[in-house]
Parts: sequence; C-alpha cells; structure tokens
Amino acid sequence: MPYEVDQSKKDLEKWFHTQVHIFIYPKGRYTYATLDQIKTSGYNYAFTTQTGKTNLKGKLLELKRVDVIPGMTEESFAKLIEGNPENKTTTAEK
Repeated sequence: MPYEVDQSKKDLEKWFHTQVHIFIYPKGRYTYATLDQIKTSGYNYAFTTQTGKTNLKGKLLELKRVDVIPGMTEESFAKLIEGNPENKTTTAEK
C-alpha cells in the first residue's frame, strides 16, 4: 500500500497541477500503519466512513462524516450536524 498511496498522490498532483492534501480510505478501512503512511506521504486530512461530528482540532487523519441522503431538507441536515450520531464503525483496526 505505501507505493499506491505515494504514487496516487503524485499522479493526482501532476494531472491536476495542484497539491493534494486529502485522502479517503478505500471502503473506510485503515490500520495504524496506514495512518502513518498517509501522514508520511504528506496528506493533511483523511476521511473514514465513521459517522459523527468532527472538528479540525481532532484526529485529522480520522475525520468522520455525516450521511446526506437524496431529498434531505436543509432542516434535516441542520439537525443532523447539530447532533452527534453514534459511530457505525470503530477507529483504526489493529
């Protein structure tokens, strides 16, 4: 995986002529070794498939998400991000 992480970042930066700072874990799966590789490769942020609120003072390589579904109203979205839904998955697998 180290090669794929490093090379994909280089390829994206070359193709789009911009720096890439964000990584999204394939299928949301990652390990502590993956976290180290992502950091070493120069990514500043990485998204998991964990559900919940997150902030930029937390674990920047383990950012959570909120599920936005088609047809969701602004009111429903506001309620969603105001709350703190339970995590559907756990943190890094050992």
